[in-house]
Amino acid sequence: MILHTIPEEGLPAVPIARRIREERVGGQALDPHTGVVTELGEEELQSLRRAAANDDTLLYFATRSWAEELPEGCLSSPNRIYLEVTGRCNLSCVMCYRDTIAPEPELGTGELRALIHRLAAIGVREIRFTGGEPTARPDLPELIDEALACRLYVSLGTNGVWREGLAEELLARSIGRYLVSLDGPEDINDALRGPGAFARTMATVDWLLASGRSLRVNTVITRSLLPVLSDFMRWLEARGVRHLSLIAPRPTGRGASGQFAADRPGATEMAAVSHLLGQRQGQADLQVEFQYGADVGAVAGQASDPVIHKVRWCPAGREAAFISPAGWMHACGCSPGGSPDPAARAPFAAGNVRHMSACQIHGLWLQAEVWRVFRDLRLSKNPACTRCTRYGYGCFGSCPVHAYLARGDFAGPDPLCPLQGC
Repeated sequence: MILHTIPEEGLPAVPIARRIREERVGGQALDPHTGVVTELGEEELQSLRRAAANDDTLLYFATRSWAEELPEGCLSSPNRIYLEVTGRCNLSCVMCYRDTIAPEPELGTGELRALIHRLAAIGVREIRFTGGEPTARPDLPELIDEALACRLYVSLGTNGVWREGLAEELLARSIGRYLVSLDGPEDINDALRGPGAFARTMATVDWLLASGRSLRVNTVITRSLLPVLSDFMRWLEARGVRHLSLIAPRPTGRGASGQFAADRPGATEMAAVSHLLGQRQGQADLQVEFQYGADVGAVAGQASDPVIHKVRWCPAGREAAFISPAGWMHACGCSPGGSPDPAARAPFAAGNVRHMSACQIHGLWLQAEVWRVFRDLRLSKNPACTRCTRYGYGCFGSCPVHAYLARGDFAGPDPLCPLQGC
């Protein structure tokens, strides 16, 4: 089936084997069951277009006909939407990026279900449910069902502290990947996340591993974690975890407050992590993803992620976008783009999709001015990065959000860069 225009009434309720989408050059195909995205050359793309004309299991998004011209520097539609379904959380982590300003009204169940339909209609491949803590919403299983009914790949970012019975509800659904936050051994994790959080999160991790689910542990780097990081990684590996992402704290919300200041890492700590990963490379089954891996030596990226691979740039605004609980579409969760504060939000938020049609959302993705800085590497990469021999080999360069929040310049030096000007 070929979609020559953006469908406003949802997608056909038939089994979908592949979702094919035109890009500015060539195209991409998604297997909605595995989440694997395949790059297509022009000849293969046109072959699939011909096949889709008579095969309803091939859903072909003819995006080149949806706009006068597809812009450079981004995909024709986002591959992934990080759907922040709530700002609420059952924990109060000291390094949380959440704003302390009173939140705006959140999208309701009906609004989110309709939004998921519209996102599917513009060719989005994956919905990653996140928050806040997405499991704080009692309607989360219903929202997941909506995304699955739209033949989308679904992933879930969570702290793993779940109410009784939720694990059974979620494991009964075809969630492709779980991203679970765990910030070190019990004493370190619970100092950041609250007493008892470690035990409850590990119960969820063990449950997911025993059920054979795809799992990645997300760990925020802190000063207190560094002395035990190597032991922690070995412990995770022995537990059965195969994928770990080491994440720099987001410099917003509580993460930018004085309460977290003593444990907030800087460039020195990023260099120490990079060195550690370089030493252990090829010696363990645990795959570790890290943005600032200048000593790793291998091609940068997230090999365990079927949908998005970070190599020479972050996917923010190019391959992916966030939608806040109140409906603000923005490039990156590291930014205050979903903040209730208009001044903080302004440099990052493209617009509010709460009342937008699918066609309007697609237009926002293609045309909003705020994306430009993320899509043009001349505006978003520090010039030192593109000259650096490590760029694309263990490190995908400066973070424009970190640079902007530090100095007001998207292409400024990244305050967490372990090489600092090399």
